[in-house]
Amino acid sequence: MLIDCIRSIKKTLANKSFYLLLLDNGTHISVRRLLQNHLTMNKCYHQMSFNKQNAGVPKSWNQIINTFLENDVSDMFDFKYLCLLNSDVICQPPFTKKHGENPPSWLDELIAALEETDSDMAFSSSKGNCFPIQNYDPAKERFYVTENEELTGYCFLMTKSTIEKYGKFNESYGIGMFEETEYIHNMRKNGGKVVVANHSHVQHLGGKTFNSIMSITEYCRLFEVNKQYFLEKSTSKKRHGENRPEE
Repeated sequence: MLIDCIRSIKKTLANKSFYLLLLDNGTHISVRRLLQNHLTMNKCYHQMSFNKQNAGVPKSWNQIINTFLENDVSDMFDFKYLCLLNSDVICQPPFTKKHGENPPSWLDELIAALEETDSDMAFSSSKGNCFPIQNYDPAKERFYVTENEELTGYCFLMTKSTIEKYGKFNESYGIGMFEETEYIHNMRKNGGKVVVANHSHVQHLGGKTFNSIMSITEYCRLFEVNKQYFLEKSTSKKRHGENRPEE
């Protein structure tokens, strides 16, 4: 899945400057070698890290954030933005030619959404999303700030200043689910703004990651445990990072 994701990034961001921060979450050594060969052959500017075991979504995102902040990647390349994508995302070309022969890419739309609405996080749209607010709809506005709606973090954009202001993701959610919900909740509670970029379209092959490591029964159980943890935490004064109940 990750190679397909990388191919889609290169195809849709041709002639644009970007740097890939990749995290391999416990795959077999043969898969890692295949990925490394692909990156080398396609001349992708990148930095790659490895986990011996699947560390979960929130911890993995934090590892990428740490690389972005602490290894001076953003300063070295003068990059202001960090876009976090799941490996089961396929970036799509623009829907429309309204902007001429070179319409904005999905990443251009995310950046424009942040800047033009003065928001702190921008989320891409997708078809058939589990959260309707992120479904692409040609009748919707180009950007729309969300107030209370839930969003899912398969592809979203942050700035260095956003991370410094609001911190990192709560790793107590384990393998994942509801970590972005908590982050957005805390951000909104402290005056932050979240925007959906309707024309920043990607294909999210939802469930591919979780389906490869657990059964549907285990998935449903994890969903309920993390949901309950989020609900209890968001209505109490528990410390950030306090452990959730065991599954």
